[in-house]
Amino acid sequence: LQGIEDLAGNSMAPFVATFDTVDTELPVVSLAVPAGPLGEGIEVTLTATPVATPDLVSVSFFKGAELLVTDTAAPYEALYTPSTADVAAGSVELSAVPLDDAGNLGAAVIETRAIRADLPSVIQFTLTPADTVFAGEQVVIAGTVDDISGLSKVVLLFRGALNVAEVQSPGGATSFVLDRSVLIHPNTSSLFLEVVVQVIDEIGNFVESPPQRVTIVHDTEPPVFGAVTPAEGAVVLTGDPVSIGAVVTDNLRVSNVSFQLGGQVASDSTAPYTATLPAPTVTGPSDLPIEIVAVDSRGNHPRRLGGAQPGSAGHRRRPHRSRTGPPGYRVARPGRCRPRHR
Repeated sequence: LQGIEDLAGNSMAPFVATFDTVDTELPVVSLAVPAGPLGEGIEVTLTATPVATPDLVSVSFFKGAELLVTDTAAPYEALYTPSTADVAAGSVELSAVPLDDAGNLGAAVIETRAIRADLPSVIQFTLTPADTVFAGEQVVIAGTVDDISGLSKVVLLFRGALNVAEVQSPGGATSFVLDRSVLIHPNTSSLFLEVVVQVIDEIGNFVESPPQRVTIVHDTEPPVFGAVTPAEGAVVLTGDPVSIGAVVTDNLRVSNVSFQLGGQVASDSTAPYTATLPAPTVTGPSDLPIEIVAVDSRGNHPRRLGGAQPGSAGHRRRPHRSRTGPPGYRVARPGRCRPRHR
């Protein structure tokens, strides 16, 4: 205090008083622990973060009542490795206790985690198709690999049509997705494709799945014809457009269907298979062939049947025929339309 005077104008000497403040606010931290269950022998990091506590000087980490470490500098961390005793206990209580520069100890922040023994990696996968695949088609491998200890290496081992080992490194992840497509070469001489999954976890344990196998077959069956349009004996005018269609099926996949009428050719690769071609110019009533050739994805096609059979307006042609020849022969489906003069 200063500047105080009496009635006579005498000033009082300055008066100084010193007060000490006491910090009684407790420090607060949050505690981050990896999601459980924690695996035996797998080291994890515990992290404490100050919450509105700028004067934090240290954090002590505990497993139960056992002090793991006291960290005096940010980031405040501790390492913990579950032991065999922790596995036997089934779970563990991990905590962090903060200390500020006034000597105040904050309340312990506690996290509880289940502890499990190191279990073998779990491998689950399927092959599609599961039993038989045509040469030239794909086999899809889909599934998962899981290990609470973390995955160090996942190996896809192929035998038969493909002889190779593909190595993946999950980088300690506890789960890994299997997603792979394998194309079977159209000319492979192998009769099977076999897939095995091998796993090494972060501790070094090795697990191998039972082999899964698909049989490889070569497609030698040509496409099969159903209904064909125009109908047998249909009459069209010279030069008019003729709509041609065919129902074609195959045990694997139809690649292309071509149509020929009077030297004009068209093709279609998508069902329903159709084309429009002009009726050719003729000098008199004639029977003209419509040839339809279907080819599947492996190059199989029916054998060509017959050729044009010129005739008079009253000529009756042979009934439609559909045949399937042995592998390696061409395939055709003849039909006829009868142009008529305008």
